[in-house]
Amino acid sequence: MKKRILYQTLEDRNNNKAVENSGPGYCNSKKAWLCEGYYFWEAGIETAHWWGKHTYANYTVQKSYIICQTSYDYAADNFFDLVGDTTHRQDFWDAVSEVEKAYPDKSFTVAFVLAFMREDDEFSKQFLAVRAYPTLSRRGLKQIFFEERNLSYIEKDPPIQMCIWRNYKLFITDPFVVVGNYPYQRRWISINR
Repeated sequence: MKKRILYQTLEDRNNNKAVENSGPGYCNSKKAWLCEGYYFWEAGIETAHWWGKHTYANYTVQKSYIICQTSYDYAADNFFDLVGDTTHRQDFWDAVSEVEKAYPDKSFTVAFVLAFMREDDEFSKQFLAVRAYPTLSRRGLKQIFFEERNLSYIEKDPPIQMCIWRNYKLFITDPFVVVGNYPYQRRWISINR
């Protein structure tokens, strides 16, 4: 087994024990990037904080957030890996081609293609989750370029998402626990004239 840590950011409702007892929060938004499911950030807690500040502790919403942690077995073959498995990436782009043929006049999203793939019984039985790296979703990450005067680079702590579509208890390997509460903090901007 090769464990990887997963973090989930949720609204702080002063109910840590209830959150731990009920398990991860489920996203059923129509805007869900990787279909409906249980969304996590892999590895870096910094990305979980970024999501908490972006989603809950911003000027509009002004709520506190919590970060929860669990882990999964990276060596398992029960997730569709669009980050580290080139065969899975090719399967995804093959499905994109099929969707383009089936819906020539329609624009579609990653979630639409994944939903199309999940209609296949064999695919749906094999994969409980999807792992993806949504490029350009988080700005300001530390990066190092391959060459001077070339825009190609590697990022430190890229925002890798894991969406567990079903049976999260079969997928995660450790208890789901709250690791911190983070209150909303108003940030004052002073203008010196």
